[in-house]
Amino acid sequence: WVIWLGHWLYGKRIAGRTLLDCGPYPLKNLCLLNAVVFLLAGLFGMPRELLGRLFDISPERSWIAGALVGIAFAISFVTMAFGRLQIREKGVWWYWGLLKWDKIQWYRWEGQTGCTLILQPKTRFSVLYRAALCVPAEYRDSVDQVFRNHCAGST
Repeated sequence: WVIWLGHWLYGKRIAGRTLLDCGPYPLKNLCLLNAVVFLLAGLFGMPRELLGRLFDISPERSWIAGALVGIAFAISFVTMAFGRLQIREKGVWWYWGLLKWDKIQWYRWEGQTGCTLILQPKTRFSVLYRAALCVPAEYRDSVDQVFRNHCAGST
């Protein structure tokens, strides 16, 4: 979680100014529900027995570990819920993190309305990692234009 927080803070710092704000995360309410569930599970019901056996720790320490895991996931879901899809100077801020322009291998539009933006980041395991971003129809052409200017790969 600390690595994720560092990545989030670093991305916020270097992202540059917002070129286009496409709105909040479409599943905001579901993320908030998940945050509550993980917080409660971490504080009251995280499978302490499993954590204790998995990491060979005492019941007291497994309660602390479960609480920390639940709180970390809750914070992550709250961050996601209040995140926004933004086209920034240095890349795409996709609700909870920055994907720099030079890290985008390719992109394409899918869906019945053609408003689902599929991004393929350049990663070691790129086959396993794709992003599907719901772009409001009124922003689709503007987002496409910015992507054509910043990304070489489109399909």
